[in-house]
Order: sequence, then structure tokens, then C-alpha cells
Amino acid sequence: MAYCDRCERGFNGQRALQQHEEDSSMHNICHTCGVDFPEWSRLVQHWQQSPRHDYCQRCDEHFDSSDDLQDHFRDEHSFCNSCERVFDSARGLHDHRRQNHADLYCVSCERMFRSEPNLGQHLRSSIHQGAHFRCPGPHCSKAFVSCAALLQHLESGACLSGFTRDID
Repeated sequence: MAYCDRCERGFNGQRALQQHEEDSSMHNICHTCGVDFPEWSRLVQHWQQSPRHDYCQRCDEHFDSSDDLQDHFRDEHSFCNSCERVFDSARGLHDHRRQNHADLYCVSCERMFRSEPNLGQHLRSSIHQGAHFRCPGPHCSKAFVSCAALLQHLESGACLSGFTRDID
């Protein structure tokens, strides 16, 4: 005869006890670890804290690897890669990045960069700066954000008018 200590009940056999544990709300079993928790909340806490489990509490979904879980967070949730934190909304993620990653985050574009120089280059681009330096070539209508960019255009031979920096 099989016996359930938690429920103080006897069963005709081991299979009947296993069926009871599967069906009863008094038993919350982690099948990966073989641990039986008395409350559902303790099982969920176990999934969250155990390194053996790759679990998304928001979706109540298990994943095969931590990489799969990270991909899920990036694809389905408002996720900060730098901090590995999930936020309730895109607005929460935006505010977090603005406050905690200002050296790598373009607020107006809502875009993270790998380095401060990359963000600086982005902020100096035509997305954020006006293109005030017009090509003097007679058949070219291009404009650039800096004199250096205009000179690069002329030196590269890309000007449609054939105009170059050289004075002949």
C-alpha cells in the first residue's frame, strides 16, 4: 500500500499515489528536479531561481536553454539586454534606458548603441543634424552635415557634376 504523508491518505499502489500527486493541488512537482512543493507559488519561485530552469514567469513557459529564454525576452517583452531585466511596457524600458544607459542611448530614436563613440557619431549624423553644406557642383543637389563630409564627397569623385576639390 502506498501512502501520501502530506495528504495523510493511503492508495492501492504506487501508480495510484503518482496519479494523486499529479491531480492534487496539494502537490506541485518539478519534474526536472523531482521536488514536490506544497504550494504553486513555491514551485514557480523554484523555477525562477534555479539555474536548471529557463522559465518566463510572464508567459508561464519553459525554454530549452538560457539563449532561447533571452531570445524570447527580446522578441516578446520589453527587455534590457544590458541589465537582463524585463519591463512591463515599452515605456518602462525607454525610461530605464534613458535614466541608466544615457551614455549609449539615443532618446529620440529609442535606440541603444554598443559604444559612446557610436552614439556620438549617430548624434552627429543627418538624422539629428541639418545638412547645411551644399555641394557647389552645378549638377549636384546633395547636402552634407559637415565640411568634412562635403570634402569627402568631392574627393571620392562621387559628385555627379564631376566637380572636385582641385582648382584648375
